[in-house]
Amino acid sequence: NPLIEVEAVEDRLDAISALGLLDKHDIVLDGTDRLETKFLLNRVCVAWGKPLVVASVHRFEGQLQVVVPGGPCLQCLWPEPPEDGCVGTCAETGVLGVTPGLLGTMQAAETIKLLLGLPVLQGVCMVDLLRSETRTIKLPQRPDCPVCGAGAEPLTGIEVVELRELDHEQYTVVDIREADEVLARPTSLPNLPLSAWETPVSDRPLLLVCASGRRSLALAKRLRSEGIEAFSFVGGVSRLRD
Repeated sequence: NPLIEVEAVEDRLDAISALGLLDKHDIVLDGTDRLETKFLLNRVCVAWGKPLVVASVHRFEGQLQVVVPGGPCLQCLWPEPPEDGCVGTCAETGVLGVTPGLLGTMQAAETIKLLLGLPVLQGVCMVDLLRSETRTIKLPQRPDCPVCGAGAEPLTGIEVVELRELDHEQYTVVDIREADEVLARPTSLPNLPLSAWETPVSDRPLLLVCASGRRSLALAKRLRSEGIEAFSFVGGVSRLRD
């Protein structure tokens, strides 16, 4: 198709870059290898109402799921996200060459159906090329799903690993640790201790940082209940590298 335009983005995909990048697109296709990234894409797409076409491969097997607004999501299937590395990579365990090609083609077919307004895959399609079998399992939406269920919380966690990745033009970043904590582990971030908290006036969302991420998450949830857009930095300053 000579009308296709490809734009490569050389950037680490985390919650900050995902929020900025995915907002520009109608449909997201997940071809990543890391489980952490798959669940991040699931959270962001559900929060923003973006269809997500997820594919995974392992040796002779593949799995396909289409996450659409109002339907079950990846975490309805996996309530607790598995740890990265629990399944060997293609380099470690090998993969039949046609497996990713087949799953990629199936992703493309589901995407075209989404664009045309046609019915898409319901449930999870399991492909086993070793036995030449394909089956689809039903996947109901879990009412208690932390991502798409009735009590799902807004996307409040932001994950980055380097201090330079904090976008001070996109967010108002505030370190809410107490003075003694800042002295023990100083950063270049503006400090407003939780014990003396007064919500700063800002036309940008707040990105809150504490030692471990617990206090910042609790404060972000409280501020959101008050109608203030706030996020918590996952893992706290211990996750940052200057």
